[in-house]
Amino acid sequence: KLDLPPVVPGRFIVEYDDSIQHELSKRDDASTGSDVLASDLKSEGIDSSVVHELDSKYFSGVSVKLSNYSESSVEKLSAISYIKNVWPVTIVKAPSPSDDNYSIRNWNPHKVTGVDKLHEEGIYGDGIVVGIIDTGVNYMDDSLGGGLGEGFTVIGGHDYAGNDYSYTDPNSAKEDDDPMDCLGHGTFVSTVIAGVTKDIVGVAPNAKIRMYKVFGCEDATTNDLIMKALVDAASDGVNVINLSLGNPSGYSDSPISMLASSIADDNIAVVYAAGNEGEYGVFYANAGASGKSVISVASIEATEGIRWPVTFKSSNGSEYSAYYYTQNDIQG
Repeated sequence: KLDLPPVVPGRFIVEYDDSIQHELSKRDDASTGSDVLASDLKSEGIDSSVVHELDSKYFSGVSVKLSNYSESSVEKLSAISYIKNVWPVTIVKAPSPSDDNYSIRNWNPHKVTGVDKLHEEGIYGDGIVVGIIDTGVNYMDDSLGGGLGEGFTVIGGHDYAGNDYSYTDPNSAKEDDDPMDCLGHGTFVSTVIAGVTKDIVGVAPNAKIRMYKVFGCEDATTNDLIMKALVDAASDGVNVINLSLGNPSGYSDSPISMLASSIADDNIAVVYAAGNEGEYGVFYANAGASGKSVISVASIEATEGIRWPVTFKSSNGSEYSAYYYTQNDIQG
């Protein structure tokens, strides 16, 4: 059974069409698209409030909360002339570590992924800033440099949530520029990307990180808040945006897929986790990972083996070179 992502009642992501600019030019009392929308909804007897402004060069729209939400109010919202699309806001659960008990194996995953070849060429991420949208980061961890700001691996970021944030109440968000992690997943992702320890280095150990924290200590957020972080990360000028989160959709016309596609088309690499629902098939990827021009990433069961070069010589003097391969029972 394929379950649809749960929605937040009464909250919607709204996309404007190009005629919103004409509407703005006619309204002396409106400076933004959300001002126009609020006025038009009120004239229909619908009270609304802005949750997240999403208007940017990447996406024209806003997320709103309808106070007196009903099926009729959604129909009236969708019928407004400059409204192009309306989607319900969906809940996104924080990724969690696997419960599987893997034994510790002494091997380098960079050999399986090919990262070791880049390191051999001297490519370590110098001059690259990676924006990570996740649960935050424990920037005090030694593997990430033990600090926040210039001179450290984590050079900055933003917390959209605060530790006590609940997705059911947007007013519970306490924003600041301290993206400290209290769930752990974002810290794990950051160390995979740019961590350095005595045993192993990350994929791009010389890169810098900007963290966009979209979860509190509760393990759930919403897709409109993730979209807000995506817009901000792209506007901040990062080179790569990584999202190891999401809920399954599989459609490139979901709002977060459309936004991610627009950002990727602006020469910002958007790397999105395909998700953990591979048993349902290759078309059941995370919303966002289904975007056009987006790099969708999934894992496989990789096996490392041991091989030795061998040369076979025949009695007539001819030779044949090959490799002798044995499985080492090492899986990732």
